[in-house]
Amino acid sequence: CLLSRGLGDVYKRQGFDSAKLSAAAIEILDDIIDDINSLSALERKMEIKVDLSGFTDPAGSNAYNQHLSQKRVNATADYFLKHGVNSSLLKKKHYGESYSGDANDSDAKKRTVQIKLSYRKV
Repeated sequence: CLLSRGLGDVYKRQGFDSAKLSAAAIEILDDIIDDINSLSALERKMEIKVDLSGFTDPAGSNAYNQHLSQKRVNATADYFLKHGVNSSLLKKKHYGESYSGDANDSDAKKRTVQIKLSYRKV
């Protein structure tokens, strides 16, 4: 099974240069942490994975955007870790401006960390 959330709305409201988690981002992350904890409590033999994929808009150089997407993913991962999510569950990827969404999306929508929570019984 797969649940997917994004922090696009969070970064859309901030400048292109931001990796700071806002109150809206923290609310989303807290909901995901609750989901992870619920899954862990339901079934001890559950394989859980959390994929974090960071993207930027095309403003700035490729190297800068790669670094910024890494900072956004790291900020998200750090929040999960500080709130008890095991590091072995997290898989971090940072794509810079290589956005995988619709080519017609606004630059602001491309500023995102996509979070995919997958789980299955083992």
